[in-house]
Amino acid sequence: MWQRLSFASLADSSQLPIRPRLLLVSSTTPSNVIFHTQHTQPSTHHTPHSTHQNTRLFSTIMISGTSYGEDTTTTTRTRVCPRPFLCWPLTQTHSYSSLGTRVTESVSASTSNSQKVPLFVQQNRVGFHIAALCKQSPDRLDEAIKLFKSSKPDAVGTASIISALAKRRRDLDGAWKAYDRLVSVSPQLLNAVVVNALVSACRICSQPERAVPLLQFVLPERNTTRLLDVLGFHQFAAACGESGDANAARLLCDWITSHHRNDTDITSQINATDCGQLCKALIAGNTLDCAFKLWRWMCTVVPRPIEPSANFYTLLLKGCSEARDIQRGRKVHEALLHSGRPAINDFLAAALIRLYTECGCKDEIMQIVDRHRTVLGRSAWQGVIRAHLTQGHETEALRISADQFMGDNDPTSSIEPPSLASIISACHNLALGNKLHSFVKKRKDLYASPLVRAALISMYARCNNHIAVIDLFKDGTTSSRAPPSSYELSAVLSACGDIGWLPFGRSIHNKFIDVEASRLQDNTTSALIFMYARCGSLQEAREVFDKLCTNNNPSILVWNAIMGAYSDHRMPDKVLALFNDMTRREVQPDRRTLNTVLNVYSHTGNCQSALEMIDTMSKRFGISPDTHHHTCVVDALGRAGRLAEASQYITKHFPSDSPTANTAWKAFLGACRTHHDLQHAKVAYHHLAKTHDDDAAAQVLMANIYAANRDWDEAQRIRQSMKARKVYKLPGLSNISVGDSVHEFMAGDRRHPESSEIHDYLHQLWQEMKAAGYQPLTNTVIHDVSEEEKDSHLCHHSEKLAIAYGLMHLRPDEPLVVTKNLRICPDCHQATAFIARMKRRPITVRDANCWHYFSETDTCSCNNYW
Repeated sequence: MWQRLSFASLADSSQLPIRPRLLLVSSTTPSNVIFHTQHTQPSTHHTPHSTHQNTRLFSTIMISGTSYGEDTTTTTRTRVCPRPFLCWPLTQTHSYSSLGTRVTESVSASTSNSQKVPLFVQQNRVGFHIAALCKQSPDRLDEAIKLFKSSKPDAVGTASIISALAKRRRDLDGAWKAYDRLVSVSPQLLNAVVVNALVSACRICSQPERAVPLLQFVLPERNTTRLLDVLGFHQFAAACGESGDANAARLLCDWITSHHRNDTDITSQINATDCGQLCKALIAGNTLDCAFKLWRWMCTVVPRPIEPSANFYTLLLKGCSEARDIQRGRKVHEALLHSGRPAINDFLAAALIRLYTECGCKDEIMQIVDRHRTVLGRSAWQGVIRAHLTQGHETEALRISADQFMGDNDPTSSIEPPSLASIISACHNLALGNKLHSFVKKRKDLYASPLVRAALISMYARCNNHIAVIDLFKDGTTSSRAPPSSYELSAVLSACGDIGWLPFGRSIHNKFIDVEASRLQDNTTSALIFMYARCGSLQEAREVFDKLCTNNNPSILVWNAIMGAYSDHRMPDKVLALFNDMTRREVQPDRRTLNTVLNVYSHTGNCQSALEMIDTMSKRFGISPDTHHHTCVVDALGRAGRLAEASQYITKHFPSDSPTANTAWKAFLGACRTHHDLQHAKVAYHHLAKTHDDDAAAQVLMANIYAANRDWDEAQRIRQSMKARKVYKLPGLSNISVGDSVHEFMAGDRRHPESSEIHDYLHQLWQEMKAAGYQPLTNTVIHDVSEEEKDSHLCHHSEKLAIAYGLMHLRPDEPLVVTKNLRICPDCHQATAFIARMKRRPITVRDANCWHYFSETDTCSCNNYW
């Protein structure tokens, strides 16, 4: 697209010896030089010098900072820049070897003839020469740098040096030094071209995060000098998307939505790509409110709206999925269906399926499959499989996996490692996991993939097949000369943490991670912290964190790991101290960080602080509260016994009868059990039943509440309903590490080689406890049986079997640590505290919710609320 550009708009033409009539300028040509040579017939109207000769040959050069040109003929030649800032006619008609020489000679000639040279040319005379040197052979760059350092910096030379250092040497530090030199010596010469060159250099050197701080002063309302133009906006938007800097993206978003009427020259040229980059950064920073604000602006901006791309809608849906914001997600879906543009493709369908999977909306998933089956590709079908696995429909998930990916067990299927790893990661059924593992073994490329191996390790850990976890990891480390990947290390360390196998986790740390400091990556570091904390060694977890802090500033992933560790161990002061330290270091918290802080307020019963955080988090951190954050407030109110207020809070902040509220109602149901409030418990269970929630834990909890109130009929009805719908409770498993082995127990377990000795010891211990005054909580048994049967049932819970084995084999000075996959039952909690006092021995139990420290004198660290 060519456009006419008046010379007067570029420079003061009254200062020029010759006045060209017009220039041709292109906004799309990649070259950034206009070198225009033409014959003209001047007149007295055009120039006072027209009487000197009948025909005059002159040249016009336009430079954007780094280009050059040569005049070798008198025929017309034009090179065009998108944003020229110099237009100056040359009175010389000779050929020169470089643009710098041409400009220097021309300026000298003009000066000797008493012609007035434009001020801009005078200020950038050396810069023209530097620009020419930077465009020549690479060995001339050193000469350009030397000239730049020995002369007063100008805009042309600075922009040229910045661009050359980035493109030819990837020397971003040198580019920043050139920029700093101009700002410190000649700040009045700083312009948009220099800023754009620096932002481009950061992107070229793959460090876009170093460019975004410039936004603090280049926005028009922050600086009177015009340092932001259209090209700069494109560059900054791309840098935000590439770096994931939500704060910078929010600055740009707020500016275009608030000041666009005063800067239509920029906003009128903002395109869908710019908005997509901004949305990418906003979603990465969990700033969903600002992303939707940008979407609304795109639909209403003048002179014409900006049509969002498929990628933009995909990002919006991703943000809704992560926040579990079903209302906003449905608005996006409705907009797609209403406009029909862009058409729903594989990636959009996959994003919609993920949204409805996260929010528990089963019907909508099947509607998408039925309506858009022809466009569903690998990503969408992978989402459908994950949805079935999440809902417990393993058979259907396996069938779709075979049909869409595995070619009916054909080992030559084209499934790729990331897709298969995603399917395995969603699997919680051991039988299905074994079938997927068998398929993987038929494909050498899949079996060798670190992603797939890590997914298999995590899957077996979730299914409590710890032997398979260790064997798979050992097989991978012995069959390959390469060290295990960070994915595999993270998976096996997490598995060690889940089962409490500290010796093996520590050996992995010493063998594979301490060997090379460079391997201490963020995901590995967070997995190490998780493993040590879950195994009860909080001191070693802190040592890993402190080691990383001495070398560099940890990422938010590592901060979340150490804060989560202290939160699980019920150390609220440590969590809040770390949170304050993190904010002082200007580390931006994410949703998980704020969820941990809210959990601390919940555990300490600090309802007021929890409510204040919900009200201010969007303004302070740019993160809108999601279902997890609201659930923490519900839990805090429930712990404080404010059940009526908690019920009203759920009704206010969650859609009516929406599956997204199920997590909050389950937390509310747990509070009802603690406070023995049957009426409020019925309200919670009624809401869960209306959404067809099949979570076994909630139904068992309600049955226990009925049993505690001796309503055996209702308790039995729930159990029969679970059996009819094939909803099964996850079996409780307790583990204890003795020596180099982990021993696993179930309720009434007889599988252990020392089973007879363990049961005899536990029976004797049980009698001693009752003789010392212990009274079992028989009202927690949900079966309508005799008191003797209830007593026997409680005696042989898995936690008590593990504790008995530990007392039999661990020395008094060795820590007795039991880990359980479910929450500890009230009787086992009370019994463990009694045993610790009676045996004068500290006992530690880690259940699915938190750590419980039982000492010989104090109460449990959870303050009897878990």
